[in-house]
Amino acid sequence: MSKYDNAKAMRELRKRRKMKKLCTRCGKPVEGEHVQCNACREYCKMYALLHPKEKVIIRSLKTWEVKNKKLYRLLLERKMTIPQLAQMVGVSSRSVDRWVFEGSIPKLENREKVNACLNAEVFDVEA
Repeated sequence: MSKYDNAKAMRELRKRRKMKKLCTRCGKPVEGEHVQCNACREYCKMYALLHPKEKVIIRSLKTWEVKNKKLYRLLLERKMTIPQLAQMVGVSSRSVDRWVFEGSIPKLENREKVNACLNAEVFDVEA
């Protein structure tokens, strides 16, 4: 990174303008206690209305509660990970996550594959 930082230079410029009672944005004289002139304040208000900040959804970490204890126990006994089982069955690891931690039940063909991979009756296979 270079010695001369643009963000740092702008902070210094705004600080100098504020001390001289000039608009921190455009440099014109300011009335009263404000740090921006009327035109810049109006512009900022309009910009905020026209360009609302997008809300970014961040997945929060959850404490996992095992719903399918039988499948979880079999995975631990066989020292198999969720992605490994997912690859053997031919589904995404998120699907296997749902089976173990959310208690969802896979499609019939996937139930049969899981039972075959683990050599155990994890899911009831109904016709």
